[in-house]
Amino acid sequence: MNIYKVCRTDHVDWEEYSGAVVVAESPERALELILYTSYATEWGVRKNEDGSYDSRVKDHVVVTDVELNTERVILTSFRDG
Repeated sequence: MNIYKVCRTDHVDWEEYSGAVVVAESPERALELILYTSYATEWGVRKNEDGSYDSRVKDHVVVTDVELNTERVILTSFRDG
């Protein structure tokens, strides 16, 4: 298992997530855990008319492998009105 930082690069609206830290086996699985779970709508993922998720959101999300050999802040997220 690896630790990944998942961040949006598009406009983040009110009451939406802009980033997360995820433990997963691969970057692809980290993205799946975020986008295709109960968190989907809070990540700006919208459903298509047929019930599938809009796959274009992957164009606005970056998944980064987190190295654990140095001290660091992994993720901060501040969205205020």
